[in-house]
Amino acid sequence: MKLVRLLILSGFIVIFSSFQSPKDDKGSFKLLPVPQYFEITGVSSLNYENILSYYSKERINLPKVGKLLHSIQSVKAESNAHIICRIDSALDLPKEGYTLHISKNKINIIGKDKAGLFYAFMTLEQLLEDASEQNVFLPQCNIKDFPLLSYRAIHLDVKHHLEKTDYYYKLFDKLAKYKINAVLVEMEDKLKYKRQPEVGSADALSVEEWIKLSNYAKERNIEISPLIQGLGHVSFVLKHDKYKDLRDDPKSDWAFNPLDPKTYDVQFDLYLDAIEATPHGKYLHIGGDEVHTTGRKSGKSALELQLIWLDKVCKFAEEHDRIPIFWDDMPLKHAGVYRAMFNTKLTEKEVDSIWVENEHKLIEFLDHFPKNCIYMR
Repeated sequence: MKLVRLLILSGFIVIFSSFQSPKDDKGSFKLLPVPQYFEITGVSSLNYENILSYYSKERINLPKVGKLLHSIQSVKAESNAHIICRIDSALDLPKEGYTLHISKNKINIIGKDKAGLFYAFMTLEQLLEDASEQNVFLPQCNIKDFPLLSYRAIHLDVKHHLEKTDYYYKLFDKLAKYKINAVLVEMEDKLKYKRQPEVGSADALSVEEWIKLSNYAKERNIEISPLIQGLGHVSFVLKHDKYKDLRDDPKSDWAFNPLDPKTYDVQFDLYLDAIEATPHGKYLHIGGDEVHTTGRKSGKSALELQLIWLDKVCKFAEEHDRIPIFWDDMPLKHAGVYRAMFNTKLTEKEVDSIWVENEHKLIEFLDHFPKNCIYMR
């Protein structure tokens, strides 16, 4: 009987403790990325569980990212709101900037633009998470924040493995919370190409599915651009019998023949589908790395062959309102200067001597490098 009473008492203690009010101490609040300015001035009376309403004169609708934006409701009267938010394009901050002020019993947010307002809510979400984990009230604080990088991208490589689609929706929510605003997706055969249907894998997402993902990401201020490998890294295309005649080396499915016009018929079809699948992207990453071409006894050097290909695909990208991005390792390798850039065992003098000896190999072809391209390594 005593044991039963003890168990009942323990149960009441557990239940009672779960309803305890937050502790009246400052707690510890860590934000990622770290804001430009973050000052805690005290402890508010705002319980992390009771932030339920917001007021916006502009009736702004924000995407439902995180627990806060899923739960809060818009109210018509400012006096009834826990959060008061607005957009002010005259705010003296760069694009995507915001201010967040938590007083004793109110939260005031001003965004430079809609993205800035959204990021302020993502910051508030982190504050609420910290308050919840420590069972403390929200801090009284002043935050002023804006990005130092206007383009904050990650490289998402799905060519070897594609998760269930739901995973990517959750991923974009997570990336938005950390204020990532761009994703470069390396697709290869994970797009069901309409113009070249043989290339897409069995588990590939359709153009329409990628558009849906792109729209979802855009609502969260994330812009998706595609990376479709070209010239080299094209086994996903040239392994198929239909395309064997386009190989630079008939025995290898690694590289296209850049001198065959049919190469570009296929390459551009893939690019077109990828562009349509990512309607909000501004870039088209065309690949181009880790490739050695023979030129089929044309007498042209590997560098000349790559520049022929690069010129054609960069013109294509520009014609379709995309900025081309190119892995630039091969021109540097062809010139004999690439390894010197990364070999930490070389002295500065040795690196300089390698460039003095080989730089002319690049300069000779300098006028042939497209000027509308981003060279990336």
